[in-house]
Amino acid sequence: EVAIPIEPGLVVRLENLQKSPELNGAIGETIAFDAERGRWQVRVVGYEDTPMNLKEANLRAVTEEEFSAWQREQTSREGLDEETVDVEALLCSKLSGEEARRQRGP
Repeated sequence: EVAIPIEPGLVVRLENLQKSPELNGAIGETIAFDAERGRWQVRVVGYEDTPMNLKEANLRAVTEEEFSAWQREQTSREGLDEETVDVEALLCSKLSGEEARRQRGP
């Protein structure tokens, strides 16, 4: 399996976290690389208000198949149909929050 290079806007799964093992397996989106700290800023689902600074070694790019499976799991866990869950909104997509809101409408 070839690792997908980490870049801004990529959907990732958190793994091998030692200080916050409860976040292992969580899904997020990379925002930017902080070269000074050597870490990626990641917006994690469920923690969107506070981007986390994580080492690249703790991030694994999510394939489309994995993301689809995760989305189905979230919708079944919530008891909602897939149209109800706006996963792009959860991940804030690659767009800025303002642009995403404008595209989604009221």
